[in-house]
Amino acid sequence: MKGFLITGGVVIALLVLGYFSFKGLQNQLVELDETANGRWSEVQTQYQRRFDLIDNLVASVQSSAEFEQGTLIEVTKARASAFNAMNSSDGGRDLSGMEASENQLNVAMGGRGMRGMMMGYAEKYPDLKTTQQFADLMAQIEGTENRVAKARSDFNETIEGYNKVVKKFPMSLMAPMVGYHERDYFKSVEAAENAPSVRDSFDK
Repeated sequence: MKGFLITGGVVIALLVLGYFSFKGLQNQLVELDETANGRWSEVQTQYQRRFDLIDNLVASVQSSAEFEQGTLIEVTKARASAFNAMNSSDGGRDLSGMEASENQLNVAMGGRGMRGMMMGYAEKYPDLKTTQQFADLMAQIEGTENRVAKARSDFNETIEGYNKVVKKFPMSLMAPMVGYHERDYFKSVEAAENAPSVRDSFDK
């Protein structure tokens, strides 16, 4: 009888230990997942600011220069597509739609990103450089592109840490059981990474 009680006590202790270990791992996943979601929210915030500036850029060029209507119409359409893709993304888990829309937007901007597009207009329409609206917009675009790049980098860094935990034993066995899986990185548009500074053009 005594041996049975001892055995039963050991089993119960192991079950309790296993339960708390399981809950500890699950709590770690929740914390990492929420951190990743927070990083993605920051990406969305900076992209929203960028989308607003695209509208301002279109309005600025439209009111200050002779231009081809088709180009800015395509930029406006691509901006709307990218905006919709971002807001329909599943918490940063399915980024393919947004990545495709970002590439489409970059193509509409002549393959040079937002700063590169602005440089092109500054070179083609020198009078734009003399307007305060264009100067203010230039400064905002510089800052926004840097914040977008930083938010995207922070998100990917967080996802890297999350994925490392999810893929390691014993988390690799437990994570799928509670609905946590490896998450995708947000691949950036190459031209946006390498776009030249608009100040080089504006200060000429």
